Amino acid sequence: MDAEYQGKIVPGIICALLFAPFLLPAASPETVPEAWRIPEIMKRNYTVFFSARWTDSAFWKDLVAPGVFREETELPEDYQRLGKLDFFKNAALTYLCSGNFRRFISGAELIRADQLMHPKQAAYADSPRKAAFPFLVDYSGNRTLPGKMLGEDFRHDIPAYRKWLETHPNFYGFRLSEWDNETVGFEYFLNLARKRKIITDAEYAGMKKRFPPAGDRNEMLARTRKMYDLLRKLYFNDPDHLVSMHAGWNFGHMAAAWGVRSIMLETTNTSHGNSYYRWQSSMFFIRGAARQFGIPWGWYLASFFNGPDAEGKWRNNSEVKYVSRGGKYQGMTGPDCGMSLSLRKRGTWLAWLSGASFFERENWLGSYLEWDWDKVNSVRLSPEGEFVVNFHTLTKRIDRGVPYTPVALLIPFNQGYPATGGKSWRCFAYTPGDFMIDAWLATVIPAYARPEALKRGEEGCLFNSPFGDGFDVLAPDVPGRNDFYNTLRNYPAAVLLGDYKPSQTLRTDLERYAAEGGTLILADEHRKLGISESGKGKILTLPADFLPPFHSGTLDGTMRGEIRFPKIGALLEKLLKKLLPVTVSGDIQYGLNRTRKGWLVYLINNRGVTKYADSAEKINPAAETEIRIKPNGFTFREAFERIGNRRLSLRNGTVTLRVESGGVRLVELNS
Repeated sequence: MDAEYQGKIVPGIICALLFAPFLLPAASPETVPEAWRIPEIMKRNYTVFFSARWTDSAFWKDLVAPGVFREETELPEDYQRLGKLDFFKNAALTYLCSGNFRRFISGAELIRADQLMHPKQAAYADSPRKAAFPFLVDYSGNRTLPGKMLGEDFRHDIPAYRKWLETHPNFYGFRLSEWDNETVGFEYFLNLARKRKIITDAEYAGMKKRFPPAGDRNEMLARTRKMYDLLRKLYFNDPDHLVSMHAGWNFGHMAAAWGVRSIMLETTNTSHGNSYYRWQSSMFFIRGAARQFGIPWGWYLASFFNGPDAEGKWRNNSEVKYVSRGGKYQGMTGPDCGMSLSLRKRGTWLAWLSGASFFERENWLGSYLEWDWDKVNSVRLSPEGEFVVNFHTLTKRIDRGVPYTPVALLIPFNQGYPATGGKSWRCFAYTPGDFMIDAWLATVIPAYARPEALKRGEEGCLFNSPFGDGFDVLAPDVPGRNDFYNTLRNYPAAVLLGDYKPSQTLRTDLERYAAEGGTLILADEHRKLGISESGKGKILTLPADFLPPFHSGTLDGTMRGEIRFPKIGALLEKLLKKLLPVTVSGDIQYGLNRTRKGWLVYLINNRGVTKYADSAEKINPAAETEIRIKPNGFTFREAFERIGNRRLSLRNGTVTLRVESGGVRLVELNS
């Protein structure tokens, strides 16, 4: 715990009184439920998807599917060499497609699955060379959501679709990309569609009437559900083959509750002002949603960066690309643009370690490969490409285990929580319940003043924290469902956050949870829910002054880290000492995964990397940090650092090691 935080801890007597109920046993191997096991996709523990947009100038086809249209012996030497790498050879594909939705909406033509793909993409999907690999179809185009909303009665060729599914058992689903941004910002995209003449003025007026602005959270939720239902109808009314991808908002619980096959998280660094992307927060949401509804989840990594250049001028959509034209780079792209290589590496590691079943890197052609448009026969791995190939090899020999997340953060289903935190759906009045959610998440993932930090070259996105990554977000009040307890019972502790109306179902679930051994933490205002304590568990109702007073500057002060929450920090420190199998000391981001032999502790040092929008990262070696891992009630017979593949010494059961600036270390502790 850093010095600044330590200086603001609650006095010891208050702590002793507050935490007297927390007499919980230390974690044991049995505390990782079977329901948390990472789902496989087509018998794959971890699937990497490569986007496949068909254009005459793109050469992805000869790397991830050599021999389909050209014999492998006809390919340039560089392609043959890279195509033999397991990383490319065993790639799954996402077919990025665009098209005219009107032919379907008008009913003039029956919709078939192969119509949603370019003919040459369809040929790839039909190729025996790729039949053993999953594939996705992303029929999105350029922000065309309003164009999909013109009608409700789509005419599908259902017999043809069923036959197509039979002949394509490796089809994983249609991906709904960034539909969260498009539904929440529907008015903006509606105006954009009219401006680009995707829709007529009459259609514009009709859709404004059909989808009026929402007056509150429930109306926004209902409007979002209506839009989801239309998208589902377009894609053959087949939710078993839908993959929902969200970015700016945490839509995982909604999509999962409404019926999709998988959910997918997009992470990037394109926020503005004081709001900032918090990848760990989004990870808590999507992992919790996937576990609550028993479906796989994936991570989509984009590398855009909105921030100042080295001279302090703000740059939007700076993006790393190792692709030049005659040795020159276009606009705000290039090897030194976008996110730092260090952040991309840390994000790639975290996706795998946090329990994702699949992963996709946006624009992998420009990030994993280095080439020149004028010399397309010459291609080589970029620095990031060399990393991911080595990463792919490393992960084959490391047991990543199952993420252990003992604390459930319970957040309302209608919250519409932005990835950057703040107001519900980023538009409704900020309430004490919203403040409660932000206070906990700004403590677990330290808040900071982003504009000032960016000027210092601090990217953000991932943060060191004394409390680790052992949290999942669950929605306790999903309308029409009464199975929440079956999910909640897997978590030793739960914290109820946000605004709720009294509900007999919610009350019953929470009382049963506490009665059967769970530790439930409530805010003072949750007394109105009428939850009473009984049985062998424990309910802690926090006092009314547990959080600082709520006022007009609360939102900005919380996001900037100017308002601190030492009581939350003290509570978490006590609680986690009882729930985690080890204590991790030092300035680091960490998580724990249960493995077959013991535990895997991942350590990510997010400090010491300076990056501006237009220049290469700089690593400050002085930010290297020393970490101590001490067992809580466990005895470990051996320890290894698995990235470097070296044995670590155990002194009185404790492991000490150093993690370099911007670095990642994996410590395996075997019982």
